[in-house]
Amino acid sequence: MTKENFLERNKTGYLNVLRVYACFAVILFHIFAIIVSSSGTSITEIENYFCVILRNIWLWHVPTFIMISGVIFLNKEKEITIKKLYFKYISRIALALIIFGFPFAFMEIFFDAQYQFNIGQLWTAILNVFQGKLWITCGIYT
Repeated sequence: MTKENFLERNKTGYLNVLRVYACFAVILFHIFAIIVSSSGTSITEIENYFCVILRNIWLWHVPTFIMISGVIFLNKEKEITIKKLYFKYISRIALALIIFGFPFAFMEIFFDAQYQFNIGQLWTAILNVFQGKLWITCGIYT
């Protein structure tokens, strides 16, 4: 590795540290969001407020990931062609939606139907993924 490559790589090395912290924030956010949304009467009102506060403390992860993406995409030294945009970045997003979005969307529909399957649920799951209607009944953001 040349000195120039080392310096170039370390110029944005802080982004990797930020990504790690943001990933932990995602996990902690979801832990407290699930506690708040599904606790019912199993925790006291004060414990619920405490969990809501802790959940909200970890909300910084979303803007952090957006800012990291901005730093990467708005770098003047990095050339991103339309071909690269579609075949590298957009295809990765689509693949993530297929691998993770569809199974979770289907699971939600299947659970809401009390474990009864019909073929229409598959089409509804696909529509829900592309319309962004995932885990609506979970109440994470309420």
